[in-house]
Amino acid sequence: MDFDDILEKVGSFGKYQKLILYLVLFPATLPCGFFAFNQLLMSGMPRNYWCRLPVENLTQEEIFRLLPNSTDPDSRTPNDKCQMYNVNYTDPTLLLQLPGILSNATTIPCTNGWEYDRTDWESTIVTEWDLVCDKELYVTYAYTINGAGGLLAMFLLGYVADHYGRKISYFLTFGMMMLASIATPFSPNYAWFCVFRFIVGGGIGWSFTIPMMIAMELIGPAPRALMSVIVSVYYTLSILLIGGVSYFLPSWKPFALVSSLPLIIFIGFYWVMPESPRWLLSQRRYDEVAQFFRKIARVNKRPLEPGFDKRLPEILRRIDEDARAADERGDRRYTTWDLFRTPNMCKKTLILIFANTTNLGVYIGLTLYGPSINENPHWNYFLSGLAEMPGYLFTTIMADRLGRRFTLVVCMVFSGAVGIAAAGVPVTSTGILMGLVFACKFSISIAFVLSELLEDELFPTVVRGEGHSVTAFTSNFFTLGVPFMVFLGYQYMVLPLILFGAICLIAAFFCLFLPETVNMDLPQTLEDGELMGKNMRWAEVFSFKIPSKRRNMAALEAEETNPLQIPKTGLNVRTSMVLDVDLAEGKVMVHGRRLDSDDIPDVIADIKV
Repeated sequence: MDFDDILEKVGSFGKYQKLILYLVLFPATLPCGFFAFNQLLMSGMPRNYWCRLPVENLTQEEIFRLLPNSTDPDSRTPNDKCQMYNVNYTDPTLLLQLPGILSNATTIPCTNGWEYDRTDWESTIVTEWDLVCDKELYVTYAYTINGAGGLLAMFLLGYVADHYGRKISYFLTFGMMMLASIATPFSPNYAWFCVFRFIVGGGIGWSFTIPMMIAMELIGPAPRALMSVIVSVYYTLSILLIGGVSYFLPSWKPFALVSSLPLIIFIGFYWVMPESPRWLLSQRRYDEVAQFFRKIARVNKRPLEPGFDKRLPEILRRIDEDARAADERGDRRYTTWDLFRTPNMCKKTLILIFANTTNLGVYIGLTLYGPSINENPHWNYFLSGLAEMPGYLFTTIMADRLGRRFTLVVCMVFSGAVGIAAAGVPVTSTGILMGLVFACKFSISIAFVLSELLEDELFPTVVRGEGHSVTAFTSNFFTLGVPFMVFLGYQYMVLPLILFGAICLIAAFFCLFLPETVNMDLPQTLEDGELMGKNMRWAEVFSFKIPSKRRNMAALEAEETNPLQIPKTGLNVRTSMVLDVDLAEGKVMVHGRRLDSDDIPDVIADIKV
């Protein structure tokens, strides 16, 4: 009997899990959406801007007559945004001398600042600190600095999650983001704004990952895909909600406060959020895990037999000791290096890094890119977020019935094809481009959910936090360049979509080498993690066969007292460790892979029953 067997016994997805997931863990991801995208809406670019002239009481038409015309053929505005004529604008007869006096006049950069079209925004950091023309890239720098914050905190928070608990890691993350986000609107200048956003960026990824990690460690295999979808719906709702707040508060400082300060209520979750029982088990806190299982059994109305209840701490101790013996690690601490120490675990980690980087990068890129396509940024932002919702309706069905791998690969191929197709769209066809963005956002959202789910299902419990740290660090590092890719759209509008499409197609190929995880128990030890998908043959790489489901509890309990003897091997094993045993042939299937006779001793974690 292992951890998942006990979880099945007390209810792997009963009333207790549903209450905790729907009322605590999933709502705990809402701050992630707020903190991740309020900067995008604080940094809105006005539809038009022009040099401020040292004269007053001029109409808009008269101002544009006194400014150079735009030389950009793709410009949506008639005026040059960064140049003014080198003439005496205080001359009261200047308008009477038009256009002759300007025909031979030279142009110079704006010397008196800028005026802004306030149609969409009353104020943003762009209008606050004149981040236009030669400072146009400053907004992109701020996005990159925000992402860089995640690099500093990623391994620290992953270490805290694995060594001090998932719960402590979450609230450390939340407190850090909350304080810096509240301080943001009080930034005296652009430099301080970047400092505060750097700190906020340090916790964005973990404010989503930690609740998701605890959720996956509380439930059995069957509902994992559905739970990944539901938590993504919560996340997307937070994105849509913050877009609505921005529409009604178009001034960036009040918006920054309103999008941060109310979230302080989540501090109250500290007293209701559970610690991961799998993490407690890895820390040898057997009595706490036993009490936790008793609570689940009581709430789920699945009372434990008195004898089993009494022996529960001892059973948990044996499960943990067997797992440690299988890993041959004893009391040594687990580190990030354990993800790369064995060949199969290393391969899976590298692929997950690439997949997560691609999905995160394309997702962020499309979110930044969408509002710039046409003139209504609020509407574009809302539609871009809404495009994610339909995909979530299909994710559970596809992931459970077609498998994680198949769904992930198909979605990434579709995103890639849509992005490449943008090469044939004229830059003036903004409606078609928006359609391509929505289609790509639809499919990449599904791929993003599945890549996060695969991380939870492929990384062993003892290094799951470290695994998330590695993928989050590397994906955040490489996606620091995404804002600059989006900026290329100002030179050639469809170029970002083409780049996103090409990257998706490459990543889709490598994802074929990941094992299928549907219906599989979460790996607890490094040995468990190494065995999943080990020695995949080429036929398996291009096969999308779904592993069989777990057997019922009666069979699992029987194995505790009746170990199976496998002919032709001389080994006694619990069949809960394997998925298929052919007694006639002495064949053992582990995680969907047939073992040769030489392999069998390597995968039997507990021969002496």
